[in-house]
Amino acid sequence: MKENKTFVALCTESFTSNHAAICSVAMVKVVNSVVVQEFHSLVRPVAGKGNMLDTFLSVFGGNKYANAPEFPEVLRLMEAFAGSCKIVVYDEKEIVRVRRNCRFFGVESSNLLTNEFLDICRMPGEELEESCECYGIKLKADCCLLDKTRACAGLYMKVGQTHRLPSDELCDGLEPFSMGKEDLYNLLPDDEITDRNTIFYHKHIFISGIFPP
Repeated sequence: MKENKTFVALCTESFTSNHAAICSVAMVKVVNSVVVQEFHSLVRPVAGKGNMLDTFLSVFGGNKYANAPEFPEVLRLMEAFAGSCKIVVYDEKEIVRVRRNCRFFGVESSNLLTNEFLDICRMPGEELEESCECYGIKLKADCCLLDKTRACAGLYMKVGQTHRLPSDELCDGLEPFSMGKEDLYNLLPDDEITDRNTIFYHKHIFISGIFPP
């Protein structure tokens, strides 16, 4: 009998390779192996914090982030979205980003980091695309961060093998870590998600700082 899984998948993107400036967050909530809710938000960077970031914003269309919330506001929404669910990430870089941004904005503690974190990366250096290919999950190029998060959730539901991450210890241990590129991938088409048309499937996608009360 297939195990029903309840968890939240989390993916983030960063403006910089040192993970100190998150620009986008996506989360997918799965209850009893059924996607029930999705969340996505851009994150407004703090201007004047570095030549590299300021150049990126001026050259590569940073205007779309102008009305987005800053990280502390998004973090509160992430905490509410995740609740007490275990959080599945592809690898430990996601926790590094969250913790570094907490420190950058002076956030001393976060309920999000008290949750149990699990990563599904099979081996160091293996990309999400490679892991999914090994398990027959079809991926598309040039997709959004939410699609990457769906892929992470789909991989965990299909494979189920994870490594528990000690979130309170990772930040310092992985300080020098730098990711060379930010590739985005896509999971299966929406029409292949189990029971997506039932009342248990609800998309709540929040972009550019527009959130319900």
